[in-house]
Amino acid sequence: MMTIELNDDYQIHRDRYCWAIAKRRKRKGVETFEAFQWYPQLEQAVRGAVELGLSDLEVTGAREVDRALARLTQRLSATLGTQQSSQLEDAA
Repeated sequence: MMTIELNDDYQIHRDRYCWAIAKRRKRKGVETFEAFQWYPQLEQAVRGAVELGLSDLEVTGAREVDRALARLTQRLSATLGTQQSSQLEDAA
């Protein structure tokens, strides 16, 4: 299973069938991630994660929305780039 860390509380997981956004939770004292949104393609999961990030932010105008989207997209791109280069190093 592939996992993309978005931040401390959210991840995107890949299994045989789909991509899922998962949120950190604690159950019986054990921290785990529980999927709550599922998507057929990675691009859709990333869009879903960006929308989640926007819903957590206090934004009041179009410029703030644009800045928030840019920050979230940049964070996701950095996470994906780090994981891809790590996987390439492991394969070498």
